Amino acid sequence: GEVRTWLNQRAPRGWTDSSRRLSRVFLLFGSDSIAGVLAIQTLLNTWEVVSAGGPRPLPDVIPLLVMVFCLMPLALRLSGAYGGGRSRSDLAKIAIGVMVAAFLGWIQAQLFGRETPAMPNKAAYVYGAIVITTFVWLFRLALDRFIALGYDIGVLQQRVLVVASRDDADALHDHCA
Repeated sequence: GEVRTWLNQRAPRGWTDSSRRLSRVFLLFGSDSIAGVLAIQTLLNTWEVVSAGGPRPLPDVIPLLVMVFCLMPLALRLSGAYGGGRSRSDLAKIAIGVMVAAFLGWIQAQLFGRETPAMPNKAAYVYGAIVITTFVWLFRLALDRFIALGYDIGVLQQRVLVVASRDDADALHDHCA
């Protein structure tokens, strides 16, 4: 066969795979960001209950937002939670990524904190990590269901060329149907 046509047909397939990966990362980043902001809002609204009216001041929202938008995507990527398949909704990978982001966010807030030495307190970051993990995981489960629905209706499926005997092709077709 002609090598140039093979390379010409291979290039769009490579772009398609790259665009699918890029779309997955942007979709997960957007989902995680929305979940993180909602989790921070929940943290701030429920802080009085968590601190039991004690001496812990209301957490500063700026370091928490930095944690969600800057540190969490990097930590989730390192923990493998931005991968394809089931890894995007794996609770252990999400929890590890969020805990690493919370720890780094706490260190960053200690280094570049405000005038008050007691700020930021560890309880806010531990509680924040738990709430953010829960929200991110629930958002990713919903996203996973949405993607599964797309596969079920055939929107997100890729076509595959199978070179086999007629019996093997029929067996594969029956297995996939």
